[in-house]
Amino acid sequence: MSAMPSPAQSDLYVGLLPVEPLAEPPPVRPTTLENEGSQNKQPSLRKRAQRAIARFLIIFCIGVATTLAWQSYGDEAREMIANSYPQLGWLAPQAEPVAQNVPETIALVAPAAPSVDQQLSAISLDLDGVRQDIDKIAASIAAMQEQMSRGADRIATEQIARQRRPTHGWARTHDA
Repeated sequence: MSAMPSPAQSDLYVGLLPVEPLAEPPPVRPTTLENEGSQNKQPSLRKRAQRAIARFLIIFCIGVATTLAWQSYGDEAREMIANSYPQLGWLAPQAEPVAQNVPETIALVAPAAPSVDQQLSAISLDLDGVRQDIDKIAASIAAMQEQMSRGADRIATEQIARQRRPTHGWARTHDA
């Protein structure tokens, strides 16, 4: 096989591949002030707003997708991260006891319910605490009532003392 195409092959490639180099260089477009100004010009406000909205929507959709993926696969992802990087072991999901579907097994694993005597003693302790609180409240109410009665007695004696005391000179001349 030769590197030169045969005359039949060269007819196929006419116009596609130049066999001989061109004698003229390609034309160069003259630069004008109009062309330069359009390249440095900022896009319109509308185009910038559309781009900003598009960026916001893309970021928002990525955030929603990430949130949904984390909710669905969060535990597995945490476990993979913890296994890959031991210093991030605190990210690993905490092991929770898995309940089995067999009712007898659940009954065996479940803690025994407190007896009636234990429940009654707990209730009586609670009632004793409530009684003590009520006694404290009653004692404070009695102390406040006593202070109020002393204050009322003091105000009454002051009022009586004011009424018995003669006033400046007007009461003496008026009584005579």
